[in-house]
Amino acid sequence: MAWNSRSSGRHAISNDVVGVDINPNSIAAAKANAKRNGFAERTTFLVSDVFSNVDGEFDVIIIDPPFRWFPARDALEACMTDEN
Repeated sequence: MAWNSRSSGRHAISNDVVGVDINPNSIAAAKANAKRNGFAERTTFLVSDVFSNVDGEFDVIIIDPPFRWFPARDALEACMTDEN
């Protein structure tokens, strides 16, 4: 979440970028990154499971789901895989 929000916010034509993640620690890191990179005033970060806590209409939606649905092929993929 944090990377997409940061890159989207930096290059956005809009003044409003909303980033969401189900992990509160990711939200805290995203807020800190936005402040550090100078665009905290035009970003909002919410703890949300996709759209469950998000209201409004959006021109662009970028999603990067953190899961892989296939068996891990190596140790790195084992860290981010859920084949069930």
